[in-house]
Amino acid sequence: MIEITNLSKNYGSKEAIKNINFNINGEIFGLLGPNGAGKSTLIKVLTDLLKPDTGKISIRGMGILQNPLKVKQCLDLLWKNLSCITG
Repeated sequence: MIEITNLSKNYGSKEAIKNINFNINGEIFGLLGPNGAGKSTLIKVLTDLLKPDTGKISIRGMGILQNPLKVKQCLDLLWKNLSCITG
């Protein structure tokens, strides 16, 4: 389960994510939206690459800010553009 409560993230004066709330219960889901809608910012916050300005994120009951390593073990992500480096 992913629970997001009152999540916001700004880049200076630009609001990338504004006070979003949702729950995902044991489902596969995708994020769709136009450029600049905040999809990549949300994923970066979910994976602890960015810190939110406000709000709370918990995955399987664990707060991402309190348990970032354990939370990352629960996530699988598939990015649109994948690159393979061979050597």
